[in-house]
Parts: sequence; C-alpha cells; structure tokens
Amino acid sequence: MVIFSHPTGNANVRAAALGLLEKNILSSFHTSISTFPGDFLYRVGGLGPLAELRRRSFDIELRGKTTMTPWKELGRIASLKSGLRKFVEHEK
Repeated sequence: MVIFSHPTGNANVRAAALGLLEKNILSSFHTSISTFPGDFLYRVGGLGPLAELRRRSFDIELRGKTTMTPWKELGRIASLKSGLRKFVEHEK
C-alpha cells in the first residue's frame, strides 16, 4: 500500500493518485486543499475570488482516500489575493 502526498496536487499528481487508486494500492492521499465535484468547497469555488479552489479539484473516486490540511494554504492564498505579500515572502 502507498501513502501519497503533495501540497497542491497538480495535474500529474492527480493522475498518479487516481492510477494508484485504480491499481488498488493507494492507502491514502494527503494534500493541503482538495475539492470534489458537487461538494461545498467546489461550489464555493464558483465565486470569483475563490476560483482557486476549483483548481484543486480531484476525481470523486479519490474522496474516501483523501485527507486535507488546508489552513496554511488557505492563509497563503488569502494573503496573496488581498495583497498582503509580506506574509508569504521567502525568508532571507
């Protein structure tokens, strides 16, 4: 069994997670934010400034294997959208 993790879940990661699930070797998938068609976060992502949420959409088959830890990523997105870039600057 495989525990799979990625902070944002790009297209390659979504395909890999689904492939692992289809081969029945995915134990769990961990990411910061995930939405699934029809769920609350996906519907909220239809509102202008929250469109970023829909970019984190995964195949509905992964729902039962997915664990989210969204708070830091939501804070990062909110900081960027509100122009508070000093909260997401790299350390110097």
